[in-house]
Amino acid sequence: MAPFGIDLKWPTRSDGFVFERGQTLAVSVDSPRRKARLSLVAVDAAGTPTRAIARRTLRRGTFKVTIPSAGTFALRMAIGDRRYWTWVRSEECLNFRGDSAEIRLHASSVAAGGSLNYDLVNTSDGCIGYGYGYSFERLQGDGTWARALFTSLIAFPAIGFTLPTAQSTIKTALIPGDLAPGTYRLVDNLQQRITERPPNQGIIARPPNTPVNRSFLITSAPFTIVAPNSQ
Repeated sequence: MAPFGIDLKWPTRSDGFVFERGQTLAVSVDSPRRKARLSLVAVDAAGTPTRAIARRTLRRGTFKVTIPSAGTFALRMAIGDRRYWTWVRSEECLNFRGDSAEIRLHASSVAAGGSLNYDLVNTSDGCIGYGYGYSFERLQGDGTWARALFTSLIAFPAIGFTLPTAQSTIKTALIPGDLAPGTYRLVDNLQQRITERPPNQGIIARPPNTPVNRSFLITSAPFTIVAPNSQ
């Protein structure tokens, strides 16, 4: 790819790689005679440039630029009358790096057999994965929390969703009718998914890299479950 006599290190030469928003691209150039004009520009669906993200002209050194958003970009270099470029595809939530979230209840009291809406808020710097599921813990007499026991069956579809940084979604918890009155809290199980990649490279889209999956639990503020028809 590089013209004769130029030492060039380019992050990717294939559109089979997918990058992540916030990832830094680096192009290293050692050009003894002519300056290289480097840039990253956003493009539309037809490949037409729409705005410049960063530009730099240098003979020796490294051009670094952070991918600002999901979308398609062109990483370009011009030396003399020669032009070189690579398409760079970026996704918002290629990885789930988020490690914190909050449950914000819509009510502090609900009747057994009813339902309780809550906001699931991503408070971390990274996307998180979530599903339909949740569970209940009940406050014990000694001040500890224990998993709530009930006989009714709640089935959750095995579908996963993505929650980007600083965004929220509304979930609904169905309250089993045989939960005894008392103080409870909701527990939600969230997912992390991190795919390892070499520095300055994207993730190979086909075949996919093997991700590392982890989960973490968050709990809500306490709320009260009362007997049916007592509200």
